[in-house]
Amino acid sequence: MMRDFFFDRLLANFPAPIIKMLSVNIDKDELDYSEGDYLVSVSTNTVLLPGYRVASHLGLGLATFGLLYFPIQYLLLVILFCLFDTFVDVKKEKIVYSLAGLAIVFDMVGRFRNASGCVSDAGFIQREYWQNLFLYWITFKSSIFVANILKK
Repeated sequence: MMRDFFFDRLLANFPAPIIKMLSVNIDKDELDYSEGDYLVSVSTNTVLLPGYRVASHLGLGLATFGLLYFPIQYLLLVILFCLFDTFVDVKKEKIVYSLAGLAIVFDMVGRFRNASGCVSDAGFIQREYWQNLFLYWITFKSSIFVANILKK
């Protein structure tokens, strides 16, 4: 049950038009509860009551994947750190941190708090990183365009 919930959450990370295009039958409004709520409901065999309970990476991971959680989380963390590392450049023994990286520093630090387990890490890899990168690229190009207009 937890594994199905995990994959439903991953699919729900996609924008609604992509979900419709893939003919996936997921209603995002039906997933309006936390992973902690679902874990309590499954473990106590009670009705799901959305209360936005917080759970840990470890608890959710073990409940979802069993001992496979550890290699799965390891792989997700390696990918996350590689993606975060794209915002840092080392030039002449000097570390340069990009403005795009500074804008998501809270997300980077908050990524490892107790909340929604590895589904949030996978969701960041799946959508958030690429979405942020695209938005920062648009902002960068727009600012160059505006600066060139104002220069004239």
